[in-house]
Amino acid sequence: LPRTLQVVSYNVWELYDGGGRDRYLARRHADSLTPGDVKLRVAKLAAQIRAAKPHVIAFQEIEDARLACRVAALAVTGSKWTCAAGRWGRRDTPQNVAVASRVGGTFSVLTPRRRYAPRGAVALTLPGGKLTVLSVHLKSSRGARGYADCRNAARREGLARALHTWLDQLDDGR
Repeated sequence: LPRTLQVVSYNVWELYDGGGRDRYLARRHADSLTPGDVKLRVAKLAAQIRAAKPHVIAFQEIEDARLACRVAALAVTGSKWTCAAGRWGRRDTPQNVAVASRVGGTFSVLTPRRRYAPRGAVALTLPGGKLTVLSVHLKSSRGARGYADCRNAARREGLARALHTWLDQLDDGR
């Protein structure tokens, strides 16, 4: 591992490839691109990350590991990246999380359960097992009232509990 490890976390705001019925949730999406035109968005996202020269990138709202590796490879060129992502998002709006690493490590995926669906997490345990990087995307209650706000809060709480248990199990396995 490098002496100083650079870790970046980035919400890529609905980065889908436009295939398989993907659709953006926002009425006016970043750069006004169509779902099928991700090449420019991938390049722009990579440019935003490039200055940090990260060794590890945690992504939120990304479709899959393939897109995570595309962004990572453009952000830090000449490096070999490995990536993992959860595959639990709905097919038309796959708001998954992913982790990209150019320093190796072991990936683990926490698959959502009913009490905190549709959110999960992806962890990267770095070589040596002393540091784990976690990518998670919690549901905001911004603008939500009543039942929706309570449901979102319950999902965040359920996911936090599950993460605590899951990370304890990862530690026990080392």
